[in-house]
Amino acid sequence: MLPVLVAIVVAAFCAGLALWRAEAAAPAAAAHVVFAIGIMPLILGAMSHFVPVLSRSREPPRGILRLPWLALAAGILAVASLGLPAPWRPGIGMAAAAGLAAGAVMAGWTLARGRAALGAPHPGLYWYVASAAALALALAAALAWVALPQHARELRLIHLHLNVLGFIGLAALGTLPVLLPTAAGRADPAAAPRLRGDLKFAASGTALAAAGAAWSPAVALAGAALLAVPVWRLASGWVRTHADAIVRRDGAAASLGWALGGWALLLAHGVAHGLGLLPGRDAILGFVLVFLLPLVTGA
Repeated sequence: MLPVLVAIVVAAFCAGLALWRAEAAAPAAAAHVVFAIGIMPLILGAMSHFVPVLSRSREPPRGILRLPWLALAAGILAVASLGLPAPWRPGIGMAAAAGLAAGAVMAGWTLARGRAALGAPHPGLYWYVASAAALALALAAALAWVALPQHARELRLIHLHLNVLGFIGLAALGTLPVLLPTAAGRADPAAAPRLRGDLKFAASGTALAAAGAAWSPAVALAGAALLAVPVWRLASGWVRTHADAIVRRDGAAASLGWALGGWALLLAHGVAHGLGLLPGRDAILGFVLVFLLPLVTGA
């Protein structure tokens, strides 16, 4: 499953970037080609692979293995509906409901696997619970957007931030501390304690950033400050233990290291945009190029 999903992501990256640069589709449609068709199914597929490892449990049931394909169908429906005039977009609600179901089921199954694990599960497992829950909440905001168009601006911003910082960001920050030591061939004994202690900063920072983007710049800045804590702790730890693998080697270790740098850069850009210092239109393009591309390549 994962090789097929990676191939879909590569195709989605190419198609989304081409649409974005050529302005051949609305920016929302181009972004959803990348995120809804490419990234959402891949992350759910990766979770179904890693959760049994992190919980030391059996392979996932068939229903869980079907969730990435449900998400892919939802993404295709969303993109197709975004290409229609506003009065003719009933597929948006259906796509959001299907994606919400996929995220909620994944969060519930992951949490159940953690509770049934032989011994304490790896702390990275709970980052996946938070990530999948953020996806479900982001798509609940999309459903509310359809039902309450008078609050479209606020719900759109909540949807965007919960997807980017929550679903994608929490999954990435929960996986990178495990992936880089594997790629570098060198254990990191601080990875598990760091993951255990940093989830509260990342999850609360995501929630505050999403709510603040909709209603209060000061709250959004507080969320960004909390999000910076796990990024700084992970980056400083890697400087001490894996700098040579990131700087001097090619391949997966370098890609994963630079993905974290790209995430930090985009977080800083988001703060500058929130303060009115930088435009936000090309942030999605930058997100793909400096974060998602090295992350997926390295992973």
